Amino acid sequence: MQHRLHIRPARNYAHQPSTTGNRVLYTGLSLAVIAAGLLCRSGFIPLPFVVSKYGGDALWIDSIRATILGRLVSGNTFNWPDLPA
Repeated sequence: MQHRLHIRPARNYAHQPSTTGNRVLYTGLSLAVIAAGLLCRSGFIPLPFVVSKYGGDALWIDSIRATILGRLVSGNTFNWPDLPA
């Protein structure tokens, strides 16, 4: 009986996405969304009432509320005027 040695080629880690780069990207995007939401409510930019009142709600709030920390910070109740936003 012959035994064959099976050698697999080494994995090529050069094409793997960088988790550090993804974290930096997601952190930057999160900060940009937070800044945009605060800017909508600040009054520095003259915006229509509807945009200044509900504009921040349209910035990915549902995906943030899906996390435990997001639910603790932003709450989990539904308000009918938020529906159009």
